[in-house]
Amino acid sequence: MEVGVCRTTAVSTAAAAFFRRERGRLARLFKGARGGADRAVVELSISPQMRVVALVGLLAALALAGGMMFLTRSQAAGPKSGLSASELSQALRPVTKAKAAPAATPTRTPAAAKPTPVAKPRPLVTKDGVPTAIVDALRRSPAAVVALTARGSQIDRMTVAEAKAGARAAGVPYVQIDVLNAQLGRAIARTFGVVEPPATLIYQRPTALFLKLDGYADSATIAQAAENAKSAAGGS
Repeated sequence: MEVGVCRTTAVSTAAAAFFRRERGRLARLFKGARGGADRAVVELSISPQMRVVALVGLLAALALAGGMMFLTRSQAAGPKSGLSASELSQALRPVTKAKAAPAATPTRTPAAAKPTPVAKPRPLVTKDGVPTAIVDALRRSPAAVVALTARGSQIDRMTVAEAKAGARAAGVPYVQIDVLNAQLGRAIARTFGVVEPPATLIYQRPTALFLKLDGYADSATIAQAAENAKSAAGGS
């Protein structure tokens, strides 16, 4: 508002100065246009050209003053911004959108592993007092060759070799029983009494003893006994 008042004052001052210059010019013209001394009345006359010049100057001064006043009022009536430089900079700064955090992946709790059932060990001897290995062999064949040993003596190794060969020749299963094992030893003792290893037994179905060979026996003898046990049990 103060700027508008200053501009209006400047326009008025310029117009007043213009009018003073024009009045001085008109006064000089008036002095030069005096008539003779004998004239009783002094008449001021202005030529038509001067009147036009004065009128044009006046109109120009008025137009200038009006334009300045219009500009001053327009600026004074214009909207004012109450923002400081820092606030304006903050308002014009681009807004940066915050990135959305990635969705959390749900943690899967591994299912508890089911305990593996532990198979119960099979008994070495059945309820009938027969070693389980002999029962299993007779399920597969009408006859079986069983070698009774005492853990690795020289004669035991020879007996085992001949018993395996005889069983293979007769096409029947081979079973080795260690009489020094407590359960197996008691089962054999209940059936045969005290047995001095090595010995070879020929079994036939269902769980009957067909032949007992004490001491060392060759493979041919064992094979022939196994063949006879198969035939007696109805096998071929």
